[in-house]
Amino acid sequence: MGRGRREYRSLVPDRCRVLTGSRYALLRPDFRRARAQSLSRRESLSSPPKLLVMCGATDPTNLSGQVVEALAAFPQEVECTLVLSPQAPFCTEVMEDLKVLESQARVKVLPGTDRVAELMVESDIAIGAAGSTSWERCCLGLPCLTVVVAENQDLIGRHLEERKATILLGRAEDVKAEVIRRGLVSLLQNDDLRRELSENSSQLIDGNGAARVADAIEELYT
Repeated sequence: MGRGRREYRSLVPDRCRVLTGSRYALLRPDFRRARAQSLSRRESLSSPPKLLVMCGATDPTNLSGQVVEALAAFPQEVECTLVLSPQAPFCTEVMEDLKVLESQARVKVLPGTDRVAELMVESDIAIGAAGSTSWERCCLGLPCLTVVVAENQDLIGRHLEERKATILLGRAEDVKAEVIRRGLVSLLQNDDLRRELSENSSQLIDGNGAARVADAIEELYT
C-alpha cells in the first residue's frame, strides 16, 4: 500500500509485470467470505461495545500495556479481546496488570488464534499495528486506532490516514495510555466517524487480491 510500479522499476527486469497496491493484497479466503457479514453490522454498536486489540506478533514496545492502562481509566463498559503471544517480552507484566485492573472494561486474553476474521467481525472497533493485519481490518471495514510498531509500517500508517481509513495514533514508543483512551472515546461516541472509517477502509481492499494474483500467474502460462 502506498507503493507503485516505479518503486520497483530498478529492482526487476523490464519484462516483469509488477502487481502493487491494495488490489493485490493477499488475504486468506476467510476474510473474503466474512466481508459481507462484517460490513452489514457496522451501522450499530454492540452492547457493551467490543474492542479487539492486536499489537503485532511480539508487541516489543508493550503497546498492550498502554492499552490496559487506558482501559483502567475508561469511562464506560467495554468488552476487550487482547491477542498477545506468551513469547511477547512484556506478556508477564501485562498479565499482572490485568489481575489488579479495576475498570468497567472486561478483558479476555488470547495467546494466539486462527479465528482472526471471526474476531474482527464480532468487534466494533480495534487497536492494531500498521502491519499486514491492516489489510484484514480494511477488508472487513473494522474501524481502528492504528499504531506504527516497526519502521517498515510508517508508509502504511500514513497512507491509511491520508485515505481517512484509520485514526493514526503515531509510533508505538510515543503512544501513551491517555492518547489511546481519548481515541477510544472518540470512536465509541462518534457514529459518523466509525462509519466513515469503515466505508473508506473497506473500499481499499475487497478480499480478492489473491484471486487477482492467481489470474495473473495463470496468464503467464496460457
